[in-house]
Amino acid sequence: MSLLVHSAPNRDRQGAVSSTYLITFACYGNWLHGESGAVDRHHNLPGTPTLHADSARLAEVRERMRQQPYSLDACHREIVLEALKEACVRRNWDLLAAHVRTNHVHVVVQADKKPEYVLNALKYYASRFLNRRRLRVRVGGAGRVTAAPATSGTEKPSRQPCATS
Repeated sequence: MSLLVHSAPNRDRQGAVSSTYLITFACYGNWLHGESGAVDRHHNLPGTPTLHADSARLAEVRERMRQQPYSLDACHREIVLEALKEACVRRNWDLLAAHVRTNHVHVVVQADKKPEYVLNALKYYASRFLNRRRLRVRVGGAGRVTAAPATSGTEKPSRQPCATS
């Protein structure tokens, strides 16, 4: 799912300092530390080397996972895209572009807040909208959205149909 929008400057925000950000976040269990090319808080500046593959660290991270990696099907990608649009409307931010992939999301947004705040707001709305479709969603650290179909805890998760509300 992609969205490309060009909008005029918002008159309500005239005079406010705003910045344009490219924000990326991944679904739970994707882009794990220990995989080749991974980043962490010490290796995340543009143009700097990424981490080398570390099979021991990757095994440790996988061992701590409480559920299987999550991916978004077409219907769930549409839900996340709607959530991103709503978050920007509610906060008076300009959503310039968004691309929701099966395992991660890219957003270009102009906002008058720090990028960490924008990231957390977008993740919150993505989780909230998925929860409205009866999905159990937790937002993890490092820009990860944790989402899995709702279960009673005894059976294995199975994908809920998108029409569920």
